[in-house]
Amino acid sequence: MLIKAVTIPSNKVFCENIPTPFWNDLTDFSFKDTVDLWKISIKDNLSSLAFFQNILSQEELVRVNRYHQKTDKSRFTIGKGMLRILLANYLGGAPKDIRFNKGFNKKPFVDPPGTLQFNVSYSNNWIIIAISSETVGLDIEYINENFTYQQIMSDFFTKEEIESIMSATIPQNAFFKLWTRKEALLKATSWGLDDHLKDLNCLDGFQPISKKLGRNTDWQIRSFLMEKEYYISIATNNQKAFRYCNNSYSSILKGTGG
Repeated sequence: MLIKAVTIPSNKVFCENIPTPFWNDLTDFSFKDTVDLWKISIKDNLSSLAFFQNILSQEELVRVNRYHQKTDKSRFTIGKGMLRILLANYLGGAPKDIRFNKGFNKKPFVDPPGTLQFNVSYSNNWIIIAISSETVGLDIEYINENFTYQQIMSDFFTKEEIESIMSATIPQNAFFKLWTRKEALLKATSWGLDDHLKDLNCLDGFQPISKKLGRNTDWQIRSFLMEKEYYISIATNNQKAFRYCNNSYSSILKGTGG
């Protein structure tokens, strides 16, 4: 499914809600003029944990062992392993040979730097990975019906956003939509969440943003519901279309030497 981008005036972000996309198996890993969004199920990959562990770096294995909960260990292992497999498909070579480094505010990138950039987000059973030739930010959140979001709105949302949430048909969904938008944009720009969430107005349409957050560039944020229980938002600063990709690790492995 390809969705065309919208031209944005300078120092603004354009936010929109899009229909739930159709996820396709991707067989062509030649890097095209797109943003590729990957949906990965944790439970469907638990039987392959040993394989994923085998392609992680020593530093990543140390991080795995720092987690106390089995679910956290599995999520980290599958997420890092799948990221390596995907990057190996796009860049060539073996997953274990992919090297990472950290840039501004510890945002990771492939080392040595090139044209390919990525972002990763986790929630419950799902791992979402975005891959693009330009800066990208991503967030997925489980819509927890028991979460008392009303208590934190004044700390992280503008007055206009709070009014929009409270007047929405399903306020809880509106809250998570705006929350994921803020996180996606701040992950794209590498700015910390706590200091800047309230600085952003992420309602639908064109919204002004500071040059500090916007890096003097234009941004777009697309949001959509996945499986009626998750909100996903992705922030980009380009004119690219999207591909929504859904593969098992075994099909992605083809051609990686893994």
